[in-house]
Amino acid sequence: MPDIIFINLQYESNIDDVVRFSIRNKIEIVSIFDLDLYQDIDSLFSVIDACDFVLTISNVTAHIAGAMGKKTFLLAPFEIG
Repeated sequence: MPDIIFINLQYESNIDDVVRFSIRNKIEIVSIFDLDLYQDIDSLFSVIDACDFVLTISNVTAHIAGAMGKKTFLLAPFEIG
C-alpha cells in the first residue's frame, strides 16, 4: 500500500503493539505524540478532517468521522449464529 499513510488515532494506544504490527505487516503507522487525542477533541477533529478516510472500530473516532461526513470504514464484530 505505497500510496496510503496510516495515522494512529487510538488514544492511549500501546506503542509497542503499534510498532510490532507495523513491522509484521510492513506498513508505516504514524503516531502523533504531541497531540492528546483523548483530552483534546479539537485536535482529533482536525486530524480526522485531514484524512481521506477513516478505518476504525466502533468508538468515538467512528462517531466523529461519521458526524463530519468523512468516509468511514467500521470494523465491527461479526458472528454467525
